Amino acid sequence: LASGDQQSAWVAAMVKISSVCCSEGLQSAEHQMPRAQPCSALASTSPSAVMEGCPNHPARSGGVQASGREPDVLLRHQDALEQATEAYRKLIQVLDPEEYSRPGLEKTPARAAKAFLELTSGYAADTLAAVGEGIFEVEGEGDIVIVRDIPFNSLCEHHLLPFNGVAHIAYIPDGRVLGLSKFARLLQAHARRLQMQEKLTAGVASDIDKALSPRGVVVVLEARHCCMSMRGVATPAITRTMAIRGKQQDDPAMRKMLVASVASRGEMSSSHSRL
Repeated sequence: LASGDQQSAWVAAMVKISSVCCSEGLQSAEHQMPRAQPCSALASTSPSAVMEGCPNHPARSGGVQASGREPDVLLRHQDALEQATEAYRKLIQVLDPEEYSRPGLEKTPARAAKAFLELTSGYAADTLAAVGEGIFEVEGEGDIVIVRDIPFNSLCEHHLLPFNGVAHIAYIPDGRVLGLSKFARLLQAHARRLQMQEKLTAGVASDIDKALSPRGVVVVLEARHCCMSMRGVATPAITRTMAIRGKQQDDPAMRKMLVASVASRGEMSSSHSRL
């Protein structure tokens, strides 16, 4: 077991890492950072070089609109990356100073910091911004729209470990529908934060309700949590969460129709449900 000093240092490093993604600069909705895409490992250990080489970096992706404030946005992003890199460096040193000095870990702090900021990039903008102009007027009512098996990845806010799975969304429009790709973008905007599955489910359902004012909408998430399978009880399981919103969300017939439309199937059919 680690000594008391080692444990204290480890906790301090993890607190520093998690606080970086929630800093005021990254939370600003005025400057939307680019959507996260997979980043390849970079040759340089310099946080600045890692940031500039990352395809998600605003200067390369075009994610930051040209304005007089753009340099300030880039500086905040660089500062966050440097802080996270230093925090990861301390974290590794706590584990074993000799282990940290080996060549294989030389570039790890910068890589880990870049990955962490990518996985928490949802703090950069309001989640509804993901919908954009993807709302369309339609005629008629009573038709149900179902989008199944949308994959997502997020980080557990309790242990900073991943949880991932799929989302199923069904709604009954009331004059407006959402472009299909926007469901995936909205889900990602919520998932790219430190999350609880329950909050993630409710957040997506509430945003769809705000954007469309549908007669009814249900969002179901099915996920596996590393914080349960890799540590503690070390038992793999599937958690299923459900949130219902809409003008007629309290109508029993409406709820029954929505829930039936996203009934479980396939490998995630055996799960724990919360309504």
